[in-house]
Amino acid sequence: MVEWKAKKKDLKSYPHFDTLLSLEELEKIANDPVRVAQNPFFPFLRYHDTHTPFRPLGNAPKVRQIRYAARQDAAIFSRYRFELSIHYEALLEKLGLSDCVLAYRSIPVQPGSSVGKSNISHAKAAFDLIRQHDECCAITLDISSYFEHVDHSRIKEVWCRLLGVMELPEDHYSVFKAITKYAIVDTKEAYTALGYFGMKPLGRVGYLKAKKDMPKQLCSPEEFRAKVCGKANGYRNLIEKNKETFGIPQGAPLSDLLANAYLIDFDVEMLEYANAHGGYYMRYSDDILFIIPVKGDEAKKIMSYVQSRIEAYGEHLQIKETKCTIDRFTRSGSGFEHEAIYPDGKSRNGLNYLGFRFDGRRVYLRDSTVSNFRRKISRAVNSEARKVVQRYPGKDISFLDKKLNTDLVIEKFGRVREFTLGDDKRSWTFWTYVDRANKAFGSEARFYQQISNYKKAIRSLASKALVKWYLRSF
Repeated sequence: MVEWKAKKKDLKSYPHFDTLLSLEELEKIANDPVRVAQNPFFPFLRYHDTHTPFRPLGNAPKVRQIRYAARQDAAIFSRYRFELSIHYEALLEKLGLSDCVLAYRSIPVQPGSSVGKSNISHAKAAFDLIRQHDECCAITLDISSYFEHVDHSRIKEVWCRLLGVMELPEDHYSVFKAITKYAIVDTKEAYTALGYFGMKPLGRVGYLKAKKDMPKQLCSPEEFRAKVCGKANGYRNLIEKNKETFGIPQGAPLSDLLANAYLIDFDVEMLEYANAHGGYYMRYSDDILFIIPVKGDEAKKIMSYVQSRIEAYGEHLQIKETKCTIDRFTRSGSGFEHEAIYPDGKSRNGLNYLGFRFDGRRVYLRDSTVSNFRRKISRAVNSEARKVVQRYPGKDISFLDKKLNTDLVIEKFGRVREFTLGDDKRSWTFWTYVDRANKAFGSEARFYQQISNYKKAIRSLASKALVKWYLRSF
């Protein structure tokens, strides 16, 4: 039995169905196989995050399901992730995969270092590999809705393999069932049934109590059975169960480890395949990258082969052609020339990988990265404008404009301090992220030019948001 130590981050303070627990209580429960085996796991709470990313060929809304576990359940998932990760790391080392599987792992920037590699490190390493060839193709593939399509029977096989057992112990089997035959309750439906969301004055629908004022335990066990499970008259069962033989909830503390380990044999096969072609293979969760010294026609054959092989690891796994790209790089003078090989006829301005774009000479932030930055600014500005209007009811727009502190938003997203690798990641802003990336990529980076007008954008958004909330106040 591997002893797990709970950390401050394991103290979840969001509203959920269970009560708050101390670190000591979480450790005691999660480290007790008997209590884990008997644990009545609560449904995950779910909400939908919708945003419109920037794309050169058009903007289509993108919706992500965010699911989060009850506090005690999350601690159990974290504890079993901790145990399985020890075995998984040992297996990666044994199979020579430590430098191939990149996501959800703490990989030191150098032996003995306490600082781990990030997507910046991995992207730079990939672009550096391209520069080692006079000519090569970068082949990217994306497994469609990966977490939602992993096969339960294969998860169990890999889980047993990591533990070195034929059958899962009772506690592990209980966790396995909770993560595969999971249940979900939509947050708005739960809040409505429990009286936190509904019709407000003036006929508006919204939260009846501010989220910060909601109790951390949304309801008692009796209310949960009556109003969430639908046992009381006038209430329906809000619980949605995963009745499929595939799929795990992305966002659970254990899911990322299982998603990584699930493709352990695929990783071995693809690494051998890349080596046979004199190239490299890397996988960042569902994002696959090959860098191989071949021409375009051969690269297309490699792409098709990988597409066909993924199906051997789960009948529901699929790599759609729309999720694939092939970029050709050819040495030319002091740099490289880039050519988009696949999809045919679709113009691209470089290889997109882990938030960055490489055109053979310069490195840029990916368009979607900049889009996410703008979206977060918009949200923060909108929130600040709403607070000002609510704080000064009846005041005119000129008064409110003077009170709107855009510097707070700029400080949140802007360059607030010199960045060092030892800083606490929770204190990072987008600018410190850009600063870190700029230091990693050096003279080839073009990040600052992409976001040079962000202060002007904040102030413009602030003025529009202030007018919107001012007009709504009447």
